Amino acid sequence: MTDLPEEKIPLGQRFYDSIFILFILSNLITLFSYDIWGMLDLRLVTWVK
Repeated sequence: MTDLPEEKIPLGQRFYDSIFILFILSNLITLFSYDIWGMLDLRLVTWVK
């Protein structure tokens, strides 16, 4: 048999393989998106008035 060289696992696959890292990433993405949306909304509301 021929020995195949070891392939490096891609970074995205490592994230998807670990449920804890995926959970933390999803919470961070949600937190930052809602914070940015909230700050933008506050800025637009105060600018319109």
